[in-house]
Amino acid sequence: MLGGPLANTLVWTTIWLVPGMFGFLVWELKENWRLYRANRPRNMRAEPVGSHGETMLRLPRPACHSGTLPKAFSALRRAVQRGESSDGKRFRRTWAAIHRVELDVQRFVERELLNLLADRRFLAGAAIGVRSVHASINRIDVALTCATWPDRPAVLSWECLAGRLVGRVSPTGWVNYLEPADCATLAAAVSGLFQRAGVAEASGPVPLTVLPPFTWLNWVHLWQSRVTGVQA
Repeated sequence: MLGGPLANTLVWTTIWLVPGMFGFLVWELKENWRLYRANRPRNMRAEPVGSHGETMLRLPRPACHSGTLPKAFSALRRAVQRGESSDGKRFRRTWAAIHRVELDVQRFVERELLNLLADRRFLAGAAIGVRSVHASINRIDVALTCATWPDRPAVLSWECLAGRLVGRVSPTGWVNYLEPADCATLAAAVSGLFQRAGVAEASGPVPLTVLPPFTWLNWVHLWQSRVTGVQA
């Protein structure tokens, strides 16, 4: 009835668009489903950090659908071995992918840690920010500055060891000058950050907790009690 060209156009357009349409609907329904408290996971879980939906563990762990950082640094090594210039298109594109990961991690730390501390007026509201993010093949370091001790940054690290994500607060910087109450507040906030990153083991100069993971109910009660204590 339609003729060959029009029929083929209609059929192949439908075949091309239907998977994307249903995929979009499934994604929308899944995300909206998670907005309701009754459907929320009981415990805190790892959330996507990378711009392509990677968790913190999938960024450094080599695998078929993960390993963003190892693949990027491997591409850089091949470019250097081929004698490509640092001004080359492929070289710059690979470095841009690494910098994008660093920016994603910075935003994750600002969203899940720094905003929480700022809302609780940690250290009487002293400004805390991200000075730098350095990504390597299997490790990501984030340097945090505090306005009270501007020349002594603290360092948060995530490292992939034997397929497990290990989080660490380096025993340097302004964390060594905290009072016990402030250290406990920072420990709770960083513990939550590490759990949202999917850390399996944590270490450092502050008493971190990642296992067993916090339940959402305990996490809310923890910060409500701290707000009450600050106001009192």
